[in-house]
Amino acid sequence: MRRIVIVLAFIIISYAAYCSKGDNGATGGDFLNFGSSARSLGLANAFTALSDDASATYFNPAGLMQLSYNEITALHVFLFEDTYYDFLSFVYPTKKIGSFGLSIVSLYSANYESRDISNNAYGSFAESKIAVILSYGKDVTRELFWGINIKLINEIISSYRDMSFGMDMGVLYTPFEVLSVGASVKYILQPNIKLIDSYEKYALDIRAGIAVKLLSENLIITTDAVKTGNTEIKLCSGI
Repeated sequence: MRRIVIVLAFIIISYAAYCSKGDNGATGGDFLNFGSSARSLGLANAFTALSDDASATYFNPAGLMQLSYNEITALHVFLFEDTYYDFLSFVYPTKKIGSFGLSIVSLYSANYESRDISNNAYGSFAESKIAVILSYGKDVTRELFWGINIKLINEIISSYRDMSFGMDMGVLYTPFEVLSVGASVKYILQPNIKLIDSYEKYALDIRAGIAVKLLSENLIITTDAVKTGNTEIKLCSGI
C-alpha cells in the first residue's frame, strides 16, 4: 500500500500545484468556480476528493460526511474596482440522518457607467450574481459517501434580473486514511438565466479527483480532472 501511495504522490507532484490551460472559454456560472477558501485556492481548487471542511458544499457535497462537528467558513475577496466576491458556508452533521449544509456565494460589481442609445452618460448601474446552496450528504458504507446540492441562482444587471435552479451530485470514496477519490457532476439540472434578450445556460461541469494525505496529514497532495461543457479537459493540482 505504501508503495502505491508514493507512486501516486509522485504522479500528482508532476503537475506542480497549478491548473493546466485547457480551453478556458467563459461559461455560465463562472462565479461558482472562483473558490471558497484560502485552503482550496492554495490547492488550485483541486478539492473534489478532499472536501473535508465546510467548503464541501462548494466542491463535493459527499464530503459533508467527513465532518463530525458543526463548522462554518467564510471568504471575502476584493477583486478589482468596486468588485467583491464572498462565500459563506455552514455545515450541520448528524450521526443518523446525514449531514446538512447551507452556503451563499456572491459576486458584486458596482459603478458601471450607463449610456443611452446615443452614447451619452446618464448615471451608473451594478451587477450581482448570488447563489444559495442547500446541501445534503449521506454515507452508503463507512468508506463511501454521496451528496447532493440544490442551487437557487439570482442574477441582476441594472434593472434586469432573473432566477433559476440547479442541481449537483457527488460521490466520495475513502478506502484508506491516506487516500480518497471523488467525483462530482455540477448542473445535472442546468440553470437557465435570461437577462435583457438572451439566455445563458450553465454548462455541465464534470470533475474527478484524487487526494493523498501524508505525514499525519501535514502534507496533502490533490489533483482534479475538470471537463466543463465543450471545453477541453483541464488538470488542476495542489500541494
